[in-house]
Amino acid sequence: MKTKAMDRFLITLGIYLLMGLGSVWGYTLGGTVYGGTNPLAGATISLTNASNATTIGSVLTDVHGNYSFTVNSGSYNLSIVPPSSSDLAPSQVLGISVSDKSITDENFVLITSSSLWTGVLQGYAGVGLAGHTINVCGQNDFGCFGGVITSAVTDSAGGFQIKVAPGSYRLYVVGDQFRSYVPNLV
Repeated sequence: MKTKAMDRFLITLGIYLLMGLGSVWGYTLGGTVYGGTNPLAGATISLTNASNATTIGSVLTDVHGNYSFTVNSGSYNLSIVPPSSSDLAPSQVLGISVSDKSITDENFVLITSSSLWTGVLQGYAGVGLAGHTINVCGQNDFGCFGGVITSAVTDSAGGFQIKVAPGSYRLYVVGDQFRSYVPNLV
């Protein structure tokens, strides 16, 4: 037979269970992306585990430029890619530490891209290599383990275009059982 005391016990137990599950669900890692001084909608935010470069997920910023991930304690990398229609350069931040509280102010201001890299990826005998991915990573990021800043896929003739902000980068080319890099491009 059910009593009021049993009802209170079950409600209390339910509350404790929910409180305990909150710690299992983790923390929030989020913020706002700006294109200059305005919030930027439609930017792609990719989250990777900093310790093993595993991609955890990606989201698009909302109309107010906001993004959010639910994460456990750990170290994370974020890559921010603006909408392709913008003239903004992608960016990334490495080693965001989440340990004992949510981080809701990991904000970014993307700047106007000042460089457009164009080229043709060629194989043996100068043949254009179609469908290969060219990843742009940080200058000291051997293996692109810190996350890709931006990327492009070569067209049917091997051509590509990549927008970047001023700086030094490392390029990694990935395609049909082929992986190499062109070091220290400025």
